[in-house]
Formats: sequence, C-alpha cells, structure tokens
Amino acid sequence: MNLVWPRPAPGLPPGQRLLNQMPRFTDVPHQPPPRPESEHVEFSCDGRAIGTIGKAELAAIGPRDVVADFHCVTTWSVTGLRWTGVPLVEVLESLGITGGPGQYLVAQAADHRRSVFVWEDAVAPDVLLATHLNGEPLGDRHGGPVRLVAPGHYGYKSVKHLTSIDRRSVAPRSLGKEHLRGRVALEERHPTLPSWLVRFPYRLLIPPTAAIAEHSLERARSSGIRLANAEHHADHWIINQIAPDFVLEDAWRLPTPGGAEDFAVLLDVMAARDRSESPSLAARSLFRVRELLGTCFGWDDNAHELPIPGCAETSLAARLPEHLRVSAEGSVAASSIFTPLFRTEDEWAAEVSNATVHAVMHLAWVDQGEGHFTAQMGVYVKSRGRFGGAYMALIRPFRHRIVYPAMMRQLESAWSSRQPQ
Repeated sequence: MNLVWPRPAPGLPPGQRLLNQMPRFTDVPHQPPPRPESEHVEFSCDGRAIGTIGKAELAAIGPRDVVADFHCVTTWSVTGLRWTGVPLVEVLESLGITGGPGQYLVAQAADHRRSVFVWEDAVAPDVLLATHLNGEPLGDRHGGPVRLVAPGHYGYKSVKHLTSIDRRSVAPRSLGKEHLRGRVALEERHPTLPSWLVRFPYRLLIPPTAAIAEHSLERARSSGIRLANAEHHADHWIINQIAPDFVLEDAWRLPTPGGAEDFAVLLDVMAARDRSESPSLAARSLFRVRELLGTCFGWDDNAHELPIPGCAETSLAARLPEHLRVSAEGSVAASSIFTPLFRTEDEWAAEVSNATVHAVMHLAWVDQGEGHFTAQMGVYVKSRGRFGGAYMALIRPFRHRIVYPAMMRQLESAWSSRQPQ
C-alpha cells in the first residue's frame, strides 16, 4: 500500500487530515497481527465471567450497518467507512449486563492491548461489535474476526482482534497516553498534553508506522506459522464432520499467499513436493529412520487393511456422502503414503494407515479478507493403542522443531517459484 501524507480537507474534525484509504496502523507496527484463539468475545463483570458472544450470536441479535468516518489520534482520517455489526449496548443487554455513570468497560485485544470506556460512551448507539468492513469480513489487517468500533472516539478506542470486555466498578489505574474519553469532537487526544502540541509530532509517525505495519503483515501472511487448534477448528470443515473421533494433532498456516482461485496451484505444489529433497539434513535423516523402522518391524505392511482404531471401517471414505467419495478421483496425494479422500473448491484431505496410527492430512484454502487467501494444514490422528500414543508423543518434538519448519521452507521456496513476481 502506497500511503501519501494526509492532506487537509474540508469538513474534518479539528486537527485531522484526510487519507484516501485505511492503512494497517498499530502501536507496535513491527509485530504481525495477533491470532485470536477463538472468534468468541468473553464478557465479565469485575472479573466474574458472564458469558461469551460469537459470530452466530451476533447474527441472531441482528447486525446492521453504520456508515461513519474513522479518526486516528495521529491526525489521519478516512471517511465514509461502512461497518457491519451489532451495537454493544444490545450485546450487553442480551447478557444481562447493566451499568451507569461511575462504571467502566475495559476492552482487551488478542495482543493484550486494552482500552477503557466510561459507561455512557460505551453504550452509544454507534458503538459496535463489528465483523465486516465495507461488506467484507474483517481480516487480519483491520482487526478481525471481531472489532470494537467507536466512531465518535479516536482510533485507539476501536480495539482490534477483540477477545474480552469487562465491566468495572472502579476506574483502571493507568491509561498510559490515552485520554479516558478520547472524543474526537472535543479533540481529547492525550490525557495531559494540549492537543495542538501533539498534532505534528503524531503526524510525523504516520508514514513509517503504516509502512512497517504493512511489511509485518505481509511477512506474516507469507510465513508458515503454527496455529492454535481452535483456529483450524473455527471453520466448519467437512473433515470435522467425518472425523469427530480423531484428534487434531497439528495445525499450521502455510507460507502460500494467493488469491481465491489458487487452491489448485497449492495442491499441485504439495503433490510435487518430495520430502527426500527437504532442505534440512535432520529432516531427511528422520524420514529415513522412519522408513527403516517401518521396514524392519512391518509397520506399513498391509496397513490399508487395518480398521480405524475403535471402528469397523478401514477408511474414512466410508463416512463420506456419495458425491464426495468420487471428488478425489484423479487427485494426487501430497505424499505417496497418503490416499486422497475428498476434494472441494476450498478443502482437500488424504489419509494414511499404519501400525501406529490412522491419520489424515487436511488442507484448506482460507479467506483472510480483502481478496487475500492462504492455506491451513491440519493433521488429524487416531492412535493405535498405547504403543501408537507413545510413538506420537515421542516424535512430537521432532515434528515441531525439525520436520515442520523444514517443510515450511521447502513449501515457501516452491510456492515462490510458481507465483508471478
């Protein structure tokens, strides 16, 4: 994103300048966006848990659009943004949370950043729990999956990657450089310094902060990152319907940024990957040791005839609806040891069976918003008795520290060579 210096424009609040588009902007621009472990927001009163709200509950309450300008405390503004969400006051009412003057709300983000509201500001009708911006789901750039949006206040009150809201009876001790109210119309930029004094120093921060924040976002999108299991489970994948008795052993975001139509490219890259050509000698050595052990002890002999542990089926294909059983025909597995199960426009799975486990490799093409997609990989496992469980526990540190990092480097190299620069 090429940002220009914000320009004067009529109709803006005191001290504000106009930008044509909304940049990624944060106090810690060198850090990538946090990855919330859940799409639910936890609510509490003085630390006592009250309930949680997710996208399904917000949809049930009834989202609506609020068109408003966004004003950053560093003096840039973007006009006419359309936020979609549910007024915070209605969410509080649905949970039975009440309050009044002299009480506060503390909103916290996935990166532990927080913002404080006095009660009367928090329950203004335009303060939203937003899930969409300009008709698109909120992605990692602008604070998804749920963001608190307070149009009448400076941007530091609009907490991104929202995870919790706590109603407090006593004011928090320190707000740092934030004004308690942060009202744009009254130019409440700083708790102690006059607003005219901080305008220009703040404005000097805009170009470098936006550039660094954008760079860290792109770096994170193109890097392999281990995910919390809850993040991979958050989407309603077919694999979760046919393998509810399996354990999600590993979940990774792959270094494969692309567009909506690139899932087929991902499958081609995965199929062409040869683990014997891994850039890591340690990883290649581990694969060789596993092959030797399998040959010596017969772990892979007639493995396709073994039933899934605790079941009569020998394959998860038996659990698929008929139209999906033929969806993987002609599909090439990511490794010769895997047998493809199914394929859809954004999901693919293949299974492997041996004397230690019955396992599934699952690939999904995930919309990150704003036309950006990337892949997630989940490895689902059902161990064969105590021996299988002990084997999985033994190899876990080798997978996380050697095998997967090497796989990410190999994938990143292969993906880059397939993409136009």
